Amino acid sequence: MNNINEILEKYWEAETTLEEECQLYQYFNSSNISQEHQLYTDLFAELKDEKSVKAPDLSTFITQITKEDVTSVQKTKIQTLSIRRYIYAAAAVMTLAIASVFLFKGVPTSEVNSSEVVKEISDPDEALEVTMEALALISNKMNHSTEKVKEEMKVLQKISIF
Repeated sequence: MNNINEILEKYWEAETTLEEECQLYQYFNSSNISQEHQLYTDLFAELKDEKSVKAPDLSTFITQITKEDVTSVQKTKIQTLSIRRYIYAAAAVMTLAIASVFLFKGVPTSEVNSSEVVKEISDPDEALEVTMEALALISNKMNHSTEKVKEEMKVLQKISIF
């Protein structure tokens, strides 16, 4: 009994060896426990029950957690991909709409008959006059576009980043 009291003192101080702890467990699992040690019987019975509990296999546990994480990540990726597809589709439609507006803005609605455009001129003076008009028209268009480019360049020079 003195031996049990000494081992209990060491046990409460966490200084017992494995052999001494085995002696305590055997003592408290036996039927002849002294009256002064009766209050510890429940504690050691619970510790015995706790020792009998087996932990699940760690590799199985990790595999299960990993599978759950992978499936949740895959679901999130699938949702993200489906949202991205809708965004890409909307961007493609918007791009096509904007491009078609710019492309078809300059096209006249009524088609020009090719027989009206091509005109054969036999008189050299008249041919010179028509050529001069065409060159004047091209010159005016070029001058107008050059002025626009110069105006835009002035704006860009004001916004000098460097």
